[in-house]
Amino acid sequence: MLSDLAICYLGMGQPRLALSLLTKCIKLAPFHAFSHYWLAMALLDRRRPFRHTWHTINEMLSHLAHAERLEELVAFRQLRSFIYLDFHDRIGYERPNVPKPSAPHEEGLLWILGQCTSLSTEELEIILP
Repeated sequence: MLSDLAICYLGMGQPRLALSLLTKCIKLAPFHAFSHYWLAMALLDRRRPFRHTWHTINEMLSHLAHAERLEELVAFRQLRSFIYLDFHDRIGYERPNVPKPSAPHEEGLLWILGQCTSLSTEELEIILP
């Protein structure tokens, strides 16, 4: 229930409210993969990954890795790829070997990434593998 409300906050452009709810969700249910996934989305805070500090990027990737260990979904890998590609390529760091998602990007993922980063669908499609 709290995670659903947090997702609504993300959709309304309120990532900080979503972040506090998702943090509570993870404390209550640490094995809920989607709470970790949505927390990584909320950490984007309506900015592209390359605009974040290394510490925040590591926190996002840590939550995504935890989500992937709990449940293997394409959306988790797609978000991780987006963060790696945008952050590492823009900053000029050598990018670690990131597996490319085998499935096409879902419209829902593009929409929520647009909400979380303020990027258009066209811009996201250029960045995503």
